[in-house]
Amino acid sequence: MKNQMATVADSVGSKVSRTVKAVEKSCIEANRIFCDSVKSGKSEIQKAVTEQRKAILKSWANVLLFILVGGICSFLGIFGWNFFKIQDGFYKELAESKKLESIQNEAVKKYKAEIIADKKHKEIDRLIENWNKKNK
Repeated sequence: MKNQMATVADSVGSKVSRTVKAVEKSCIEANRIFCDSVKSGKSEIQKAVTEQRKAILKSWANVLLFILVGGICSFLGIFGWNFFKIQDGFYKELAESKKLESIQNEAVKKYKAEIIADKKHKEIDRLIENWNKKNK
């Protein structure tokens, strides 16, 4: 009986030992898998955070770009508006001066025609007298 008990004890002990070793291996493997999943999860979270930071940076870059483009467009609009407003006034003034100049030229031509048409040269004599009075 002692022999059988020893055999049973040895067989139970070896089975318990194998079971303990299997449980230990399972625990070690589970711990390793858990650590690997934590590491991979951490790297995935790090990648997600990096992508989110890049997205935020890109959105801010777009906002600043649109603000810059808006500022440039408004500057060009104001500059163009004032430029054409000034040019419009310049062209109006130029047209008025050309109109005045053409009226003056027409008046000079008429006056010249009157002086030349005068056979007795009364107007020319009067102009010569006025000239002589002013320059004496």
